[in-house]
Amino acid sequence: MLNLWSNIFNGVTFEEDKDYLRQLRKIASTEIGETVPHSGHRYAMRRAASTLTNAAHLRELCSGLSFVEFMKKSAENADVDEVIDNLKKIGKLVFQKDTMRCALNGEASRIRSSLNSYEEFLKSLPRAEKCSKEGSSLNVSNAPPFSNPNTNQEHFVLPFNCNYIGRAQVCVPFTHEAYPKLNIVAKLLSAKFLHQEIREKGGAYGGGATLGKSGIFSFFSYRDPKVVSTLNSFEAGLKWILNDDNYTNQDLNEAKLSAFQEVDKPIAAGNQGIRNFLEQIDDKMLSEFRLRLLNVTREDMKEVVNGFLANGSQTNCTGVALLGPECEEISRDQDKWKKIQPAI
Repeated sequence: MLNLWSNIFNGVTFEEDKDYLRQLRKIASTEIGETVPHSGHRYAMRRAASTLTNAAHLRELCSGLSFVEFMKKSAENADVDEVIDNLKKIGKLVFQKDTMRCALNGEASRIRSSLNSYEEFLKSLPRAEKCSKEGSSLNVSNAPPFSNPNTNQEHFVLPFNCNYIGRAQVCVPFTHEAYPKLNIVAKLLSAKFLHQEIREKGGAYGGGATLGKSGIFSFFSYRDPKVVSTLNSFEAGLKWILNDDNYTNQDLNEAKLSAFQEVDKPIAAGNQGIRNFLEQIDDKMLSEFRLRLLNVTREDMKEVVNGFLANGSQTNCTGVALLGPECEEISRDQDKWKKIQPAI
């Protein structure tokens, strides 16, 4: 495997078959474009979050609607010389030893030989080239606003029969003591309120709330015939959870069980240690998170809803993205919504 990697890292050329590169680019563009109607809610959440933090903005550029549009425009351009130049530049940045980290996972009897092979692999790689200050910096156009009290609402007009909606707010990262409380809020809202309001009453294929490890709290709906009522349901859900009469202790325990199912799900042998390697979440941090999950109370949930999610909270900047056909209700509210016609 490492010998193959060495060949790829040191010997890949892009000029030999430009027609094949054009074909690959078209295939990639088509495959990425087909994911939008199947995972539109994920694109909507990613776009909604992109107006809130630099990290989320970069994530959207590299794997969101912006990337889908970029790939489509690139595939329509027959000239691949600029693409080849960019691939070479990327290769010089990526295929070098100074910024590389590696995780090896195997039986104890084979680790030593694997380490020896890895060391030989590293010797075959070049060191980083010194580059100019301009070349080493990342130029991100249209940087998102921060601490903006206004809601950023975008409507991407697409030829769909239904809508995909995402709403995002910045809360706290995984290590914060409020994170488990927000996690339970997302589970309880999804199971006991949003499912009924958005799917059973609204007719959508699905809807809910989720909390990412970066601290972005998101609402979403999937293949949704409604827009305004769904957005109102997102807001109503926050008021719903502040009333103790709306759910039972059993409901709260079920939300905790749902959270524990994700934390304690079986880990394949080949993925042992990957959480720590990729996300820097070690066993101690995970143990503390589990304990905090177990101890979440009703008052804890009210505290984080008022502190991070409700109107007037400390993180009141909200991003909303709608993917779907023309909507009369949205069109009438042009002062709040920015209409975008993406080339995807």
